[in-house]
Amino acid sequence: MKLRRGQVVRVVFYDHVSGHGKPWRCVAYGKVVGLSRRAVTIETWHGDGKQQQHISAANHEKFTIIRAAIEQIEVARQWEPVDG
Repeated sequence: MKLRRGQVVRVVFYDHVSGHGKPWRCVAYGKVVGLSRRAVTIETWHGDGKQQQHISAANHEKFTIIRAAIEQIEVARQWEPVDG
């Protein structure tokens, strides 16, 4: 499957854990905002529509997941932005 920026995805992946014998299986949901050969970055919180320009970058919640740790990615439908 070819991922594209802007797609809304569900990512199932394994994360490292301190003090346990195995990695944890985790799930994250968000909009794809970054793609590279090694990682996928999703944004789970951001301003929308006209308000986007007034929200600082510090108020964007992003997660970068290493592709080698990804078990599954499902693409949801893409929504139109809501102008607030």
